[in-house]
Amino acid sequence: DYMSDDIPEDVPEDEPEEIEDDISDDIPEDVPEDETEEEEDIMEDIPEDVLEDETETIEDTADDTEESDTAEQAEDAESEEVAEDTAETEDAVADDDDTVPPVVDAAERPADNESSGDADPKVLKRDDLDLLKSGDEAIKNRLEAQADDYRDKGFSEEEIRDKIAADKWKFQKEFLDDAFPGQDVSPNVFNGLSENGAADRMKEIDESDSLKEILSPAEKNAEEKDTAVSTENNDSRSADTVDTKAAKIEEYKKTLKDFCESKGYVDHADFSDFDPKVAYDLAKSVVDAKKDFPDLKVNYLGSIDNQVKGIHDTVEKDRYEFYKQNGIDDELAAEIAKSDADYYVESNKLNATEDTYAWSMETNNPALEKYDGVAVNNKYAGDYEYFKNKKQYDEDTKWAPVGCGTPKSVADHELGHEIDKLLEASEDSRIKDMFMETIKSSAKEALSEYAEKNVKEFIAEAYSEYRNNPEPRATAVSVFNRLIELRDMKQAKRS
Repeated sequence: DYMSDDIPEDVPEDEPEEIEDDISDDIPEDVPEDETEEEEDIMEDIPEDVLEDETETIEDTADDTEESDTAEQAEDAESEEVAEDTAETEDAVADDDDTVPPVVDAAERPADNESSGDADPKVLKRDDLDLLKSGDEAIKNRLEAQADDYRDKGFSEEEIRDKIAADKWKFQKEFLDDAFPGQDVSPNVFNGLSENGAADRMKEIDESDSLKEILSPAEKNAEEKDTAVSTENNDSRSADTVDTKAAKIEEYKKTLKDFCESKGYVDHADFSDFDPKVAYDLAKSVVDAKKDFPDLKVNYLGSIDNQVKGIHDTVEKDRYEFYKQNGIDDELAAEIAKSDADYYVESNKLNATEDTYAWSMETNNPALEKYDGVAVNNKYAGDYEYFKNKKQYDEDTKWAPVGCGTPKSVADHELGHEIDKLLEASEDSRIKDMFMETIKSSAKEALSEYAEKNVKEFIAEAYSEYRNNPEPRATAVSVFNRLIELRDMKQAKRS
C-alpha cells in the first residue's frame, strides 16, 4: 500500500486459533533442496453487472522517492544469505503442521547476466546507494557543462545528444571504477535511480551511434572472455545446467502452488513469474494468516499481471457471448467485447500498476470473484533482492513499520486487508479509537508513515509489523489482539 507523495490521490482506497489438524499434513520431503478457469456457466443471461460493478482494490504502492539498485555481489555473501534464509525457514515452520516447501536456493537461479564462473550481481548496500546518488548528481552537472561546451563549438542539438549519451556512459564508468574498484560495476546500475531509467538507456543506445561504438567492443570482449573461461573450466555453467536449474525452479513453484491449493489455503495460486523466494514468502504469509483466522478465504494469490489478464478475458468472453446471443456477427461482437473488457480494466484502474507493490482485490462480482484476493506486481516479485531493497528503504525511512523491510511484509500487509474485510475491523469502534490516538501522537513513530492514511491502512500496517517484527511494538500488538477478539466474537455469534 506504500504510496509516494507523487502518486495521484484518487487511487482506489476501498478495499483485510489454531487451524484444525485435519486440514493439514506434512508436505512431502522430496521437494528440491537447492533453490526455489474458466467457469462454463459464469453467466447464462445478459452479464450487465460485469461492467456495472466496481472492483475494489487496496494497493500496496511503492514509495518511489528513492530507488534501490543492484550491482555485483560476491558469491560467498549470497551463499551465506541463502544459508541464513534456509535456517529461518526451518525455524519458522518447525512447529507447523503444514510446512511450506523449503525455497529453492537463490544462488541456483539462472540470471540474465550469468556467465561461466562469475558470481551473481550483488545488491548495493545503503552507503553504496547514497554514494551512487551523489555521483549521479555530479555526473548530471558535468554533462550539462559538457553540453554547453559542445554548443559553444557549434555542434547541432542532434550531434550534442549523440555525444552526451556516450559521455554519460563514460563518466558513469569512470565514477564506478573509482567508487567500487575491482568490482567492474556496469553503468546500468544508474538506471534504477529514475522511474524510466532502463527505457531511457535503451533509447540512448538506439539513437546514439557514439554510444554504440563504445558498447559494441565491450560486449564483444565480454563474450570472448566468457567463452574462454567456459572452455578453460569446462564447468557446470553450460546451457544444459542453466536449463536444469530453471526446470528445478519451475518444479518448485508448481509444488508450492499445489501445496497452497491442496491444503485449502487459497483456491488458485499463481507463482509462474515469481522469484522462488517471493513465492515462498507469499505461501508462508497465507499459511500464518489461516492458522489464526481459519475463516479467511483467499480466492487468488499470485501475479497482478495474470490476475488482470484473467479478469479482462472473462469480461471479454461474457460480453462476446451476450452480443452473439443478440444477433451480432462474430467479427463485430468480438470487437465490441474487447472494447468492453478494455474499458472495465481501465475504469477500475487495474492497468495502473507501475508504482504498486501489491493489492488486495474485491471485485464485488460473482463472475469475477475467483480473482478476489492478493496479487503482487511482477515488476517486484520477479526479483527478490530488488524487492527487498525497495522495502528496506521503506523501513529505513519509516514509511513502513519496523521489521517490514522484506517482500513477505507486503504479502502480510495485503492479508491484513483481507482479515479486515473478513471481520469488518475497520468499522470497529475500538480500532477506530486506536487509529485516532495513534494519529494524534505520531503514527510514523508508533507504526509507520503510511499508517496515517486511513484506518484500513492502519490495520494492515499493524498486522504486517506483528507478523514481521520479532519484537512488535505496542500499537501492532494491540491491533492484532483486537483482531483476535473480533474473530472470537464472530465465531461465538455463529455458534
